[in-house]
Amino acid sequence: MNSSSSSSSSNSRPSQNLLLFLDNHLHIFPWEQLHCMTSLFRRIVVYRLPSVLLLDGMHKYYYHASSESEQQTNVGNNDMTLIPVEKTFYHRIDVDKGFYIVDPGNDLPRTKERFRKFQNEKPDLIEKWNGVIERFPTNDAIKDIFKSKDVLLYMGHGSGSQFYPVDDVQKNSSRLCVLLMGCSSARLQSLGDFEVFGMPFAYLTCGA
Repeated sequence: MNSSSSSSSSNSRPSQNLLLFLDNHLHIFPWEQLHCMTSLFRRIVVYRLPSVLLLDGMHKYYYHASSESEQQTNVGNNDMTLIPVEKTFYHRIDVDKGFYIVDPGNDLPRTKERFRKFQNEKPDLIEKWNGVIERFPTNDAIKDIFKSKDVLLYMGHGSGSQFYPVDDVQKNSSRLCVLLMGCSSARLQSLGDFEVFGMPFAYLTCGA
């Protein structure tokens, strides 16, 4: 198991991250929720990535995007602005540009009930979203979601791979904020001698 941590100090509350790069034998443990993690690293956000190569690619991608944004806001300024590394992994999303997929198999009445309760609690937000209930969007609609939406909420069985396979997800390029709310939606599959894989890694691979 390899790990990498980064921190940036502030006057109020330090922001720290612990990245885990796990091998095929260690990935099955829920490291992010283990007591040793939550008790010893209370101020550290623990999360995992499939490889250092992907981390490097994410850094270059977001650094390039941040650099372009910085250049646009400093037009006419001859001074070169250096962007802190910790800022290059963050990008803003428009929460009004959301899409929901709820109970696509039409067999989860309690899930629909919870979502309708959420609709009633957040009417100003959900009214601006598009979505489908009791069915899954067409492939063309999914491609449009990757291009035009900032948030994707899935509430159904698993991760939705039974409707939209992992291979198809990876063919897209997107910076979606994806919320998978299905049972075992973040589960990674062992593939023999190959690296483990699953829907979360598929979304990371396409840039989400």
